[in-house]
Amino acid sequence: MTGESIGVIKIYEFNAKTPEQFNSALNKLRNENITGLIVDVRDNKSDGYQYACEILDTLLPAGKLMSVTGRDGNSSLKYTSDTQFIDLPMEVLINDGTDGAAELFAAVMMNYGAAESIGTRTAGHDTVQELFQLSNGCAVRITIGRWSDDLSEVISEGRITPQFEVGLTSYQRVNRYLLPDESDPQLQTALDRIYPEIAARKAAQEEEEVTPSDSASTTAKASDKTQPDSDKSESTAKEADKTTKATKATKATKATAKS
Repeated sequence: MTGESIGVIKIYEFNAKTPEQFNSALNKLRNENITGLIVDVRDNKSDGYQYACEILDTLLPAGKLMSVTGRDGNSSLKYTSDTQFIDLPMEVLINDGTDGAAELFAAVMMNYGAAESIGTRTAGHDTVQELFQLSNGCAVRITIGRWSDDLSEVISEGRITPQFEVGLTSYQRVNRYLLPDESDPQLQTALDRIYPEIAARKAAQEEEEVTPSDSASTTAKASDKTQPDSDKSESTAKEADKTTKATKATKATKATAKS
């Protein structure tokens, strides 16, 4: 599908800097007029649930994001999303190295219907820990419960099975960070999935413009969503037949735009 630019943001881990980095990359990509977004949380092993939820808040409409069930069996709501969100077709890449906060991120994106998941089953780490400071200056992490996305339809035995299961060869798995994009079957599947969604949205918008009074025929196909001012991550941009690279490279996130 020509003329489309797809943004790809790779999140290596969720930490205190990740939301700002993600916003920065997303803002840069949107300024380049991307029409779709792929978020890659493969091999993301982190317990930064708060920071994952901050990014989810940017991407998703109002609703619950994460609850924690304690040892006593009582559940409490920890994080929610506000009404502003990003109106773009999205896909999320996961694998057996997707762990903890990255699993929460993927599960919530799927349950909101905001993104399809592509890759392999995740690691299955649903415990939540808190850091407690001791009087002697040391600190200890204690497990306080298990997280839930309140819509656990996509989680089985603590693991997420992707909607489109695509594996890698042993060579591809070992050398994944060295693979050119065209040799990454999981990324290519995400691109194959996102282009028809973009085309469907454009067709719905064109139909709405032609028949603005016929709201019943268009509301099922197109939604009026408000895009917030968002920033976050670090980036690289690729256009058809030319490549431009951003000057920053951070541990937490990376972004690219693909035509």
